[in-house]
Amino acid sequence: GKANVVADALSRKERLKPRRVRAMSITIHSGLKTKILEAQGEASKDLKALAKWLRGLETHFER
Repeated sequence: GKANVVADALSRKERLKPRRVRAMSITIHSGLKTKILEAQGEASKDLKALAKWLRGLETHFER
């Protein structure tokens, strides 16, 4: 009766838990990928700005 219903509900809860954890993991990883790509884009911009500045210095000292 009632005990079987409770036991069944608890056993189902245990089976569903890993899926929820996996979904959270996927969400975390997809957010991490976005942050990595954004950081790489910013680093690339910084390197381009530095290279442009260095070329300007090089041109200045060649004169």
